[in-house]
Amino acid sequence: NGTGVNMSMTVDTKEEAADAMMQLRTFESLSDVDSAGITEDVADDGTVKVTFTVNCTYALPAPLN
Repeated sequence: NGTGVNMSMTVDTKEEAADAMMQLRTFESLSDVDSAGITEDVADDGTVKVTFTVNCTYALPAPLN
């Protein structure tokens, strides 16, 4: 079981959140990427911010010879 990192991210749309997750899943250094929830907040001026937490697990490094 590898170590990992958790990140809070804020983007403008749920589509951008999905794109960020898909991009992280292309990293060979990460074995697992998932989200721990997503919230969408609309400010009084109508601007939208989507906030979510991403949990990433690092892939185990190849053994050194």
